[in-house]
Amino acid sequence: MSRAMFAQILCNFDGEHTESFVANPFDDDQIAVWAYDATYVMQKAGILNGLPDSRFALAATASRAEVVQMFKNFMEMVIK
Repeated sequence: MSRAMFAQILCNFDGEHTESFVANPFDDDQIAVWAYDATYVMQKAGILNGLPDSRFALAATASRAEVVQMFKNFMEMVIK
């Protein structure tokens, strides 16, 4: 599962954080159009962070560590 797919799943699950943006604010040009809004919302909420090289690499397969970290960040947001 890609990082973008997991961001979309969390955003769909949350349902409260729905925002849209006009331009792609990320360094990658490889973000699928369907993932723009979820990626933006999850990044803005601090759930999805970029990689050390300033990319989000959303098309890359999410590692177990990345999935756990995103899920942890998401649960902390929900519990607040």
